[in-house]
Amino acid sequence: DGNRRSWGAMVWRLNDSWPIIYMSVVDYYLEPKIPYYFLKRVCDPVLVSFEQTNERICTWVVNDSPQIVEDSLIIELWTFDGIMKSRKVWNTNLQPGQSKRIADMTSFYDIEKRKEFFVARLGNRIVTHLLWPEKYLILPDTEIKAVKTDQGITLSSSKFVKGVELYIDGTAGAVFSDNYFNLIPGESRTIKILIKPEGSKTLKIKGVNSALTT
Repeated sequence: DGNRRSWGAMVWRLNDSWPIIYMSVVDYYLEPKIPYYFLKRVCDPVLVSFEQTNERICTWVVNDSPQIVEDSLIIELWTFDGIMKSRKVWNTNLQPGQSKRIADMTSFYDIEKRKEFFVARLGNRIVTHLLWPEKYLILPDTEIKAVKTDQGITLSSSKFVKGVELYIDGTAGAVFSDNYFNLIPGESRTIKILIKPEGSKTLKIKGVNSALTT
């Protein structure tokens, strides 16, 4: 604890120089691809992440901010159908520049890795962790409800939705406050459209296990 394996990361292949299918973060039209939103989340000054091995499952907190982080770390075990099976709380106190393994979830009851997932909450940060590769997960069919508000587009679902994607049909260059995230059952999430290209048409929303919403 406290000794880091890495002190930084370099973003490689940031953008495309012409319209092609390529392993870049931002395409030719300056529309963020999937990696952009993942990088944005992991560059949070206070990062919550999971460590899963054959022996145990733990949660780490990394404090890259100049302030002390003192808060409750809440870990929940959910089913994809929307039932919270277990919930535990750990106290967190990290100095600036410190990283620490906070929670050990090995003591949780027997986990059905194909049907359940973890949620970590630290302040206003919410992180999900899937316990098995996507092709082995038993994801229920569901739908996403979308409501337009003054704050943006509020999304919710009664069941877990993996990989929620927002896109504007028939145009390029749209930027959202977040994208390609998991939706927790029964909880709402508001997304803002930061850049809406001229001539934009219908906003569409879908997930790996949800029907298309417009």
